[in-house]
Amino acid sequence: MKMVFNVLFKWVKTPKAWAGIIGTFVLLVVLAWIFSAQAQAFPAKNPFNAVSPNGDIGGPSNAKLATETLPGNAPEGQAILEKVSLDGKRIYSLRVTLTWTDEPNAGRRFTNQPDNFELSVALPDGTSKKGTGTGTNVNPGKIAIEWNWTTSGGVNWADPKKGTTNDIAITVTCTSAGDQTPRLDILHLRNKADPGNDYALIVEYRYTD
Repeated sequence: MKMVFNVLFKWVKTPKAWAGIIGTFVLLVVLAWIFSAQAQAFPAKNPFNAVSPNGDIGGPSNAKLATETLPGNAPEGQAILEKVSLDGKRIYSLRVTLTWTDEPNAGRRFTNQPDNFELSVALPDGTSKKGTGTGTNVNPGKIAIEWNWTTSGGVNWADPKKGTTNDIAITVTCTSAGDQTPRLDILHLRNKADPGNDYALIVEYRYTD
């Protein structure tokens, strides 16, 4: 061991050794700078979704933001009706988002077929919008429907004389809940039925009193 240290000590004293050490140090500095630049150019995604992927729904600066979350369960083929009363005298924007995640696989030998949903939102003025989407246990499903009346000065459907309100009607339907199918089952006798799926409704809107 002493002989090894002596050889190493003599090598460090040579000009070639110092040139190699300095060159290695410079290379490490350059590599660190390159990795730092790459990290700034491609920042990591926010794993907690702190910012809504749909962004702000918009509205005037003096408008308030209201958010309501409604959890539920939709059996396959059955329409679920939700009614939400919107606050305020003027409503400037509205977004209704439906999200769902399919149940985990029944086992390694099973393939979980996706669940399909339909979302429909009806406004007090009789107009409506509809959307569809697909979700699995790996890639959650999402449907977003929105309106923006900011440029027209907002809307107000409530009229005591006519008996109208600012209530919106939301219909959630699990159009098909994919069953769990085994990879080896020619006669399809081991399929595990999926009766439906849980969901979450998020209603966002901006309004003024």
